[in-house]
Amino acid sequence: TGDGTCMCMPGFYGRLCRQRAEWVPTEWSECMGECNSDIGIQDRTFTCEDYDSGMLVDTVYCPEVPTLTSQACVPAKCPCREPPNITDADMPTILAACPNVSHGAACAAVCNQGFVPTGSFRCDAGIYVEVPVCTPMGAPINTVILLRSTISISGIPVEASLDPNGYLATSGMGRALKSAIASRMSSR
Repeated sequence: TGDGTCMCMPGFYGRLCRQRAEWVPTEWSECMGECNSDIGIQDRTFTCEDYDSGMLVDTVYCPEVPTLTSQACVPAKCPCREPPNITDADMPTILAACPNVSHGAACAAVCNQGFVPTGSFRCDAGIYVEVPVCTPMGAPINTVILLRSTISISGIPVEASLDPNGYLATSGMGRALKSAIASRMSSR
């Protein structure tokens, strides 16, 4: 520079321009967006650090600022709120133990004296897909397997949601949908 100091190339600094600086990203933030939605956004920041030591250095030493500071993501599934009332259960204890049940998690039932719980409060995307029962001790217990499936089909008019059975029957899609499901189930 004429005064005896070096003018370093971007990404280098120090008296002899031998120290290297680089942008180092932080971890991505939690995905922000409405639970159960398909799209959210997450952010990250960058710090200018010495390549060898990892020490923070002035940002003027790092090359161009990185541009990827945000990206699309899929937000978490919704938790289930307060469990529904069940007969012969100790609901105050259940409500205290299960105020919010996370997606994919379960919370145990507590029954009144003389009753035993069968099952648990199991949450899937904000919906209880399993709800326990309190059965008298020694009574036979019947269980039923639950299958929950969510599908998305494009090209169906919004009005079809008002009467889906009628739409399926009149559009001919009912037979095709039944056939596709039967074919998929038989291939397992």
